[in-house]
Amino acid sequence: MKKNVGVALTEYYYEVMRLAETRTNGVTGEQFVYDTRYLHSVALRDRDTDGDGDCTDLGSERLFYCNDGNFNVTALVDTNGAVVELQNQ
Repeated sequence: MKKNVGVALTEYYYEVMRLAETRTNGVTGEQFVYDTRYLHSVALRDRDTDGDGDCTDLGSERLFYCNDGNFNVTALVDTNGAVVELQNQ
């Protein structure tokens, strides 16, 4: 799937009906890893924050998804274990 916003072309890559990667103007922006226990449960997201297309270097952000018993996202946690975002239930 592709989406044009102004001069930016964002491409969405899917694997087994799940978003696997996003690219803007050919540069990787985000990559997703899914939990093996449930089809649509995201385990972590790597995001390129410095624009070099590498989602796992020092200029990147990794967030872990915390779920409840129904696999609803309850929080996003960074690599230090700090809660970055809480989801209201």
